[in-house]
Amino acid sequence: MSSNDQSSLSANEPKAGKDNPAVESAAVNDSHEQAADMERVRFDKKLVVIDSPDSKKARALTQLRMRLAIAAQKKAICFASERSGDGKTYLACNVAASFAQAEQRTLIVDTNFLSPGIEQLLPLKKGFTLIEALEQPELDLAQVPRAKGLPRLFALPAGKHSAKANDILVNADLEAFFHRAMKVFDVIIIDTPALDQMNTVPDAIAKFCQQVLLVVAKNRATPAATDSLKRRLGAHAVVLGAVLSQR
Repeated sequence: MSSNDQSSLSANEPKAGKDNPAVESAAVNDSHEQAADMERVRFDKKLVVIDSPDSKKARALTQLRMRLAIAAQKKAICFASERSGDGKTYLACNVAASFAQAEQRTLIVDTNFLSPGIEQLLPLKKGFTLIEALEQPELDLAQVPRAKGLPRLFALPAGKHSAKANDILVNADLEAFFHRAMKVFDVIIIDTPALDQMNTVPDAIAKFCQQVLLVVAKNRATPAATDSLKRRLGAHAVVLGAVLSQR
């Protein structure tokens, strides 16, 4: 994939809209819907950047978002971990919410069909799922579910699991979908399944995403295991760093 396929994360890049004919209808000005989207919403307490923005955890997550905005050279960032329960979804949702708060049109995508998690943390409006988007490429990205109370945050739940899920996630349709999404969104956060769940999927996503953030659970991973994960995914993508999860 050439560097022209994804733009870098930047608050100054041209926004999607009627002046940019390359984007889809999802790129229309958000202002028409923001007032309706800002209704009072009860957020999950694990979404700390929203629920308790002045807390130590929220400040650390905001700093992580700022570091990623500086380090990332592409729009999409793949969050990966070795084992389920490492806190990857928690970090991905909070970082995505933080980007949205920073006026970035942000999409978070759940690619974990075996153990989906973003719907548990984010209150979403109705819309289609990732599996539906891959099976029906004609679907308009304007219908990607929006997070209630966060008008610049959009989320694609994984959808119903099937025996073909692993094949779907490593074929060309997923890469084509993200190429479409990159024309519409400023930032894309991809929550991948852990390696112990769907072993080949993180590699495939990291390969076309070209950027990966490693999530390591405190008191669970050894330095050797972390180095092994870094070498493995680093063969496909730039490793932006490793985050110790202490949720």
